[in-house]
Amino acid sequence: AWRPIVRALENLAPGGRLLAVVPNVVKANWAREVGLWTPGRRATVVHGDGDTVDAYSDVVILNYELLDRHIGWLGTHGFRGMIVDEAHFIKNKASQRSRHVLELADQLRLRTTRPLMMALTGTPLINDIEDFLAIWHMLGWVDDKEPRGELMQKLEDIGLTPADRGFLPAARSAVIEMGIVRRRKVDVAADIPARRIADLPVELDGAMGRSIREAEKKLTQRLVKRYDSAIAA
Repeated sequence: AWRPIVRALENLAPGGRLLAVVPNVVKANWAREVGLWTPGRRATVVHGDGDTVDAYSDVVILNYELLDRHIGWLGTHGFRGMIVDEAHFIKNKASQRSRHVLELADQLRLRTTRPLMMALTGTPLINDIEDFLAIWHMLGWVDDKEPRGELMQKLEDIGLTPADRGFLPAARSAVIEMGIVRRRKVDVAADIPARRIADLPVELDGAMGRSIREAEKKLTQRLVKRYDSAIAA
């Protein structure tokens, strides 16, 4: 994961700053890795009220829990890029930390032309579009209503509408080409055995068992009634 980050730091113009929002337990590690991989860049870690922050550092690192305390000056500090580590932390757009991250990302885009935006996570995300919307918002690919900017152009270039056959695979490819790097479990940990599924029958007795069987009976009756009504119509 550090290769694109190192490249990003190397490509930042002199004086360009990078903001890294990370879990609290890895703040010190981030600062150490910045010094290891890019010795020509300085990193500072935000703790508490930020009394020890070096405002002239190239990389400012803070954890999600401190965003509400520092969001005011972070939004006007002149960052040229923003990295969100463990990006699955912001998949719930209604959470406070997600709102703070998205607010910072929007402010950065208003003040910077083509900012560097990166979202990193080692936690599997299920194939549910809702899990990705906040991350794509942070990256600037979508807003609350629709795709925007470069992603919208790529989707329009497909030449298909959502109602057309073949639109979904083409749209998926368009999104991936925007800059998604996805690694499979077999590529990361080949020694992990394949998933095994075992069905274990369970007998439910007593009131719980009777309640479930009664619910199944009512559901069956309701479905049959709907079917008969559809046939009659």
